[in-house]
Amino acid sequence: MSAVTPTAAVQPFSAVPAPMTPADTPTIAAVAIDAVTTTICAATISSGLLATYLSKDVNDHAVRLDIMGRGGSSAGIVRGLDLSGDTTSLTLTVAAGQAYAPALLEVDAQTTTMTASATNQVWLLSNGTIASGTGGYVPGSYGIFLGTVTTDGTGITAIDFSGVFYFSGGLPWRASADGFRPTDSPTCPFMFLARTFGGFWLWDGSRYLFLEDRRGTVSLTDAATIATNAASGDVFTVVLGGNRTLGEPTNPREGQRCMWLFQQDATGSRTLTLDASFKVPSSLTVTLSTAASTTDVLEARYSSFVSGWIVTNFQTGI
Repeated sequence: MSAVTPTAAVQPFSAVPAPMTPADTPTIAAVAIDAVTTTICAATISSGLLATYLSKDVNDHAVRLDIMGRGGSSAGIVRGLDLSGDTTSLTLTVAAGQAYAPALLEVDAQTTTMTASATNQVWLLSNGTIASGTGGYVPGSYGIFLGTVTTDGTGITAIDFSGVFYFSGGLPWRASADGFRPTDSPTCPFMFLARTFGGFWLWDGSRYLFLEDRRGTVSLTDAATIATNAASGDVFTVVLGGNRTLGEPTNPREGQRCMWLFQQDATGSRTLTLDASFKVPSSLTVTLSTAASTTDVLEARYSSFVSGWIVTNFQTGI
């Protein structure tokens, strides 16, 4: 027995799509309306999605409604109701699902027999049953088009969902290997979510807006001059094994707030000298506690206006 794999005019899913601009979005459909029945039927549906939309793969991770067809003056909305069959039988299986046709409808799984050596149009009727016919068949009552089934003399040779089209919700997103802020400036006029190693950002069409830091606490290496890479985090810890200097942090961003937690080792009485890039107000004194294993906290904010880090808080004895 050879199963028939249904075909559908959809775009391939990509877990990490690159941002797309409208210029990148293909026009992938043309649909005609039957002038007599005012119903979109298989004979007048060309292969592809209905109208022009952003590529389906951008939003496929979101909750999706499958818009399967149309009847009369109202649209039909369907979830499930997949079609399947094989080359050894003319029996078409329709999976269970739900539909709004035009009222809410629970549809049981069912089978129906296709006409041999023909192109069959398959519809869901408003009573939950399946109707099919050939030659551009359109049901006399309200129906939602489910697909086209091609047969030979003994079985089903193809199942085509052309005419089935999709609307997807959600926000387009992408990922990059940037440490914190995305380094690119895409020519993308619509919003998307960007995820880096360091956080989540929202592109608003012209700039990245910071949403959430996901870097966690960073443990610094104890050395005569303690080095800090401000791009790696906002909270830093270090156990002092001697008298130390806190060097000028590298890779700061404007307005960045950082916190350093300095812990005395088992010996205690370690001192700390701040690099000249740290600007300490006259109202603050930065002198570490002396007791062993005691932690002190230094907070500072970067400003290019003073070409350095303005110390905003210092607390001892934690």
